[in-house]
Amino acid sequence: MKRTESRQRRKNSICALHRAPSELRRSHIVPEFLYKPLYDSKHRLNVLSTGRPPKRHFEQKGIREKLLCDRCEAQFGVYEDYARGVLFGGKEIEVSMANPRGFEFHVDYRKFKLFELSILWRVGVTTTRFFNNIDLGDHAEQLRKILIGEQPGTTDEYGCILIWPVSHRDIVDQLVISMGMTKIEGVPCVRLIMGGICWFYFLSKQAIDPRQSGLFLQEDGSLRIMQGDFGINGYLTNFAKAVYTSNPYFFRKTNDKH
Repeated sequence: MKRTESRQRRKNSICALHRAPSELRRSHIVPEFLYKPLYDSKHRLNVLSTGRPPKRHFEQKGIREKLLCDRCEAQFGVYEDYARGVLFGGKEIEVSMANPRGFEFHVDYRKFKLFELSILWRVGVTTTRFFNNIDLGDHAEQLRKILIGEQPGTTDEYGCILIWPVSHRDIVDQLVISMGMTKIEGVPCVRLIMGGICWFYFLSKQAIDPRQSGLFLQEDGSLRIMQGDFGINGYLTNFAKAVYTSNPYFFRKTNDKH
């Protein structure tokens, strides 16, 4: 279904966000700044797969697809520029908590929440195979309307929990990947690893539990990043084994250098 919609969109040059005829750009599904730690000296990143080997082993600018027009690219660019400064330096932020359990600081709620939602929507509507394990269902249209109106809604709506894994930092820092979907107390969740952080999106328009909603970005701008592993260890171990099995060319090449 997603592939059929994408072919029709490209054929008619319809922007996926505002759905008007436009010249489409090769849009990043995940913002490029979240790939930067992965680039080599030639500005390339390795493309690995847990299934069949990829047709191309390198990408120059991250995973892209003809998806958005210039106007929508510029809209998302505002959110991304802000989030880059928050996450990787350049924006002055007020830190209110820093301890072994995590960090808390204050951000612009509207900009950062729209940044979160723009990524969730893109990974849900893209037809690139890297995100085939994500299905937003009717939430894709709800998110599109939120992004069109640039009104991020309340804390409870499509909340996201950010986790900074303590273990396997050498692996996590080198990944941009979809961990697929799961359910937490019956609510579908989208799980991504980007920029060394695990992002857990709740596909719900209201909080399922105060324990979860208290970790979402708050409307007063409080952004919490929890430190811990929270069951991620098992996923990363299995993922590493699958990648090693499915990409022998990469590991032979790496070992030949030593």
